[in-house]
Amino acid sequence: AAHLRRKLLSFFSDVRRALHAAGKSSARRWSAPAQELSDMVEDQRQKFVHVLAQDFDTPAALSSLSAVVRAVNEQLNGAAAGDIAPEEVYESAAWGQGCLVALGLQEVGDVLSPDAYAGRN
Repeated sequence: AAHLRRKLLSFFSDVRRALHAAGKSSARRWSAPAQELSDMVEDQRQKFVHVLAQDFDTPAALSSLSAVVRAVNEQLNGAAAGDIAPEEVYESAAWGQGCLVALGLQEVGDVLSPDAYAGRN
């Protein structure tokens, strides 16, 4: 659990940097990769809730969380700063933070910081 927590905190730091670099210029852009990320994250969110609701299958829930982290990292690593989907990246990271809180691995608080993505509503 400690290794996963460190990995996720590093992930949140990467997300903050990417969102800062993207700025507001790409805040409303919605590309095919952004749609794919959105669909994948939604599938993993549903899986996360389902496996915890059925039999509190924590390893499967963590697998869903790890899949989201991998997908976001792939988008961050494979795109120029202006080509990322800041809203989806932020929302995915915020969901990941909520998962940590739900599993008792993170205190309630915004590790992304309130200004991580200035374009969010």
